[in-house]
Amino acid sequence: MGFVALALLLIIYLILRLLFRLESKAKSPYAILEERFATGEISEEEFLKRKNMLK
Repeated sequence: MGFVALALLLIIYLILRLLFRLESKAKSPYAILEERFATGEISEEEFLKRKNMLK
């Protein structure tokens, strides 16, 4: 009985871990744009231009 409960808990843990990992990988276009600006990949002018395009 204890083994079955432990196995169920392990399965639930693995499913939740997989779901949260997949959810965290999906970034919105705006989040990607902010990240590119923060790292200096694009200029402020380019950031503002693309930000307006996303609206």
